[in-house]
Amino acid sequence: MPPLPYATLFEVVLRLARELVLVRQGTATAGTTTTLDDSLSLFPLDTFRGGSLFLLNDSVFRTIIQHAGGKFTFAAVSLAPDVGDRYAASDNDVPLDVLVESINSAIRSMTLPGEDITLVTVSGQGDYTLPANVSGIFSVEIASSLTTPFLFTENFHWDEVNGHLRFPSAFAPATAGNVIRLTFRRPHTDIVLESAAIPNDINLDFLHWTAVQIASKYGQHVHGDDPKRNWPAKIQESEVRIQRFSSMQPKLQRAPRLADY
Repeated sequence: MPPLPYATLFEVVLRLARELVLVRQGTATAGTTTTLDDSLSLFPLDTFRGGSLFLLNDSVFRTIIQHAGGKFTFAAVSLAPDVGDRYAASDNDVPLDVLVESINSAIRSMTLPGEDITLVTVSGQGDYTLPANVSGIFSVEIASSLTTPFLFTENFHWDEVNGHLRFPSAFAPATAGNVIRLTFRRPHTDIVLESAAIPNDINLDFLHWTAVQIASKYGQHVHGDDPKRNWPAKIQESEVRIQRFSSMQPKLQRAPRLADY
């Protein structure tokens, strides 16, 4: 069985919208690069103005600038919706930019692993300047072989100090030319393209409910405790679900440091 494709930003934002706000699907009867018409739409004027439009066939989302009758107006897309294309529209209780930011904010709260293999041992050297953008090291491994397969062995005698990797003098590498593999906390770069893949080391359920909590707190802040929206209940539900799925989200822990004697 081939591996499943990674989830994209489009998919997780649409799922988040469906969890939080009014979402209705329909079929385009006409379209341009800035409009979509649905002659069967019966929603009142501006029901979805300021909300989000998801073009399901093309996996593109846009903020709805105007909504009149069955016509949605939005910032230009590269391909006009065809007759018969499916779409989903959500209201503006949680705008598109907040939905996207809630996903990115949820990812920023997670520990994502990064890997660097640019450092190479120097015989007897105990201090190495860390590569740019490498910090928050969790483990250090040193290759036992100069060529692939490197046969990495974990090292437990190191510290990270002010941008440097330091080995106590008694445990400085004895040979030269061995690759040092560092596992570190990788900073999150915001995901902005609808087609961009969510990192595959993120549990999608944990991501979803963390984003639900973030977006629901926005909703409560803006709209208050409106019983029709019931943000407190959604926040409470998200807390339960986050706890349930937290064990499925990988967590990096710093390798133990052994005594230097």
